[in-house]
Amino acid sequence: MATSSRGIFDSLKVRNFRLYWIGAVLKNNGRWAQYVATYYIIFELTESASWVGVTAFANFVPMLVVNPLTGWISDNLNRRNVLIATNLIASFMAGLMAVAWGLGIKEPGVWVVIFFLNGTVSGLLIPVSQAFVAECVPQNLLRNAITLNSILKRLDVDTAKPTWPILIQPKKHQSKRQHDVVAISRPVPDT
Repeated sequence: MATSSRGIFDSLKVRNFRLYWIGAVLKNNGRWAQYVATYYIIFELTESASWVGVTAFANFVPMLVVNPLTGWISDNLNRRNVLIATNLIASFMAGLMAVAWGLGIKEPGVWVVIFFLNGTVSGLLIPVSQAFVAECVPQNLLRNAITLNSILKRLDVDTAKPTWPILIQPKKHQSKRQHDVVAISRPVPDT
């Protein structure tokens, strides 16, 4: 039986895992920023906590629905190719959001559809990327690689949090109740 490594970052000495891990840090931080932007956009358009809830549902429920399919994909298709394809589609979805915002699309239903599609892509991407770790390192470094990958997930949330106070501030015309329910809006300008 192979023994596990002793160094905290031993699996990062393996080139393939190091490239994967650095890319995952960047990708996951972008994904969390996109989640924040998602709720910011929908609240800016509707000023409705209900629409923010519908958007969260549309963003995360597809992940649950596609997970059984993702397991089959991960087991039967080339994970590297699946990751390349899903990352390209995820980049396209981020670009679609930027174009839609730039064009001034204000219909919340259109945005919810975009977020639903984005959630579907994430539902394919996340499990396959976690399974891909086993292909990046030798067996004796697998435990270390999985640990670093788990730390990565926590790191993403912690590095995204400093941006949240910029976006989560009340508008002057909001009632106290609206602010308590959801407070995603533009920063209040100094008067």
